[in-house]
Amino acid sequence: MGVKDAGYLDVTTNLFPQGPFDIVKFHLVTQRERLSGILNTEKWKELQNSKQQFGTTGKIRTLCIERLKGNQDIIHRWPEAIALMKYPTNLQSSTLELFSLADTMWNIAGDTAVDVSWYTKRTILSSIYAATEVYMTQDKSESFTNTWTFLDKRLADSRSMGTTIGRMGKYLDYARYNIINVLRSKGLKI
Repeated sequence: MGVKDAGYLDVTTNLFPQGPFDIVKFHLVTQRERLSGILNTEKWKELQNSKQQFGTTGKIRTLCIERLKGNQDIIHRWPEAIALMKYPTNLQSSTLELFSLADTMWNIAGDTAVDVSWYTKRTILSSIYAATEVYMTQDKSESFTNTWTFLDKRLADSRSMGTTIGRMGKYLDYARYNIINVLRSKGLKI
């Protein structure tokens, strides 16, 4: 795959039990770990200081872009990596790494809540990231500007979906309390 492009011998792939997928996984893990170090960078501190409204969505957007930029140098080979990740024998490992990436991003963004939304947030972010990554492989715009626009639209979609779900939850709570009160008024002991 990209072993020759990176300047290594073809035999190098024999060092990895899962063959080329181990190289892909190495890239995924090292890029995620690189992202973990962003909190200590001047760039991150400047971003937080320069924008008063550097909220959670802004942090998630910045983290997604930073991670996707880790694929820039190999983007011409990334469709092959995606194909390797989709093999049945590699799918579980790929999915776990994607979920770990989403978890890392949420942790860096400051989300430490341990509730039902923990899974939902990470699943939605995993989907957004994966879709954006696939889009990036086809993006021919300068500096991937179309990819960042695509990412912005997906984040906006998820925010509006989250608002709708939140409103629906409030309505269901309201309806539940009303039903309980009606039943209590009829003499039911609840």
